[in-house]
Amino acid sequence: MIFDFEQEIERRLSLCASEGNLGKTISLPQIAKPYMFDPSAQWDRRAELARFGVELTGKPGQRNIIVLDADAPPPSSKTVIQLFGGSDQLIVLDGEHRLIANVRLESQNQTLVISKRTSRPFHSNSLILRGNNTSVIIGSETTSNGSTILVDGHNTCILIGNDCMISHGNEISASDSHSIFDIDSLESLPTAANVLIGRHVWIGAHVSINKGVRIGDGSIVGTRSVVTKDVPSASLYVGSPARELKTGVTWSRERYASAAVKISVLKSLGFHKS
Repeated sequence: MIFDFEQEIERRLSLCASEGNLGKTISLPQIAKPYMFDPSAQWDRRAELARFGVELTGKPGQRNIIVLDADAPPPSSKTVIQLFGGSDQLIVLDGEHRLIANVRLESQNQTLVISKRTSRPFHSNSLILRGNNTSVIIGSETTSNGSTILVDGHNTCILIGNDCMISHGNEISASDSHSIFDIDSLESLPTAANVLIGRHVWIGAHVSINKGVRIGDGSIVGTRSVVTKDVPSASLYVGSPARELKTGVTWSRERYASAAVKISVLKSLGFHKS
């Protein structure tokens, strides 16, 4: 199968990329030996995906493509992907993706991309794409202990940048899921908007991130916060709704980080001047 999946990812994400500066936020997959699987043509052979840690269920659509890394070691994690017959779906799971998730792709022209280079898993209790022209893109070295991710609305995406750390019990939603309308005019209010999370963002436990939110590079969102508005880079936000607690701060995965580690983090984010 001749298919330039990298070019196709860029084409599909042109809207999200223009809003979120995708090139600086997310490292897209680099797969040296792609393994292409076409569910509509190879449905009876879907058991072959078990060696990539993927279980495929549901109903395939036309022009669906799953891209995996043929040279990647067998993962210890399992990804369950349920299809609903939608066409023009692209799923790219980079080598060593470590995605533990129940994934549902329910509409047309949808994109799911998980990048690699981490020994830690990205665990999603539920990862749902509902609506035409929707995308979920998760960058390299980003981890999660258990999140619910929902895109529900046409032309909508969730982007999560490189090296983010997401705790458990979180909800990241680019939609209200149901209609909201004015009682006098009956005019419908917007119910879906992109969620863009930058590089090296730490999301504490039981945080809700609502539609239309942008979280800047290096920021921290405290436990049980509800994020309804943008969070600038290098900031600590807490509360419901989340409010600024401190600026000019960032974080490290190491609990007792040395000065060298801290400087490395700052350089990676472009915050260190020397």
